[in-house]
Amino acid sequence: PDGYMVMTLSGDLSNERIETLHANVHTAVQMSRVYAETKEKPNILFDMSTFTGDYSIAALQVMVKFAEDTRPYARKVACFGGPDIGRIAGEMVVALSGRDNIQFFKTKEEALPWLLQS
Repeated sequence: PDGYMVMTLSGDLSNERIETLHANVHTAVQMSRVYAETKEKPNILFDMSTFTGDYSIAALQVMVKFAEDTRPYARKVACFGGPDIGRIAGEMVVALSGRDNIQFFKTKEEALPWLLQS
């Protein structure tokens, strides 16, 4: 695909925000599904630049489910930004979900070439 979808993870993933996280994840899965079914599997640029790196185990479990649920609808996912602890949490999500098409980068400029290559 020529373009990509942008998803953003901002703030923290604390237990206090778990209901909002569930709702946002549900919406993101549905958007990915509709896009994949009407056009083609999208590439997704996942912006973590405003993520604090704070997370709860319950939120991490929601993110693992999100990664599993979007597997059939995403071609590639490039994650960028955020603190090192956020990247470590993201790598745990990838490992636990069994995804092999998600990569992490420090900047958007580093992420885009990988995301958009065939």
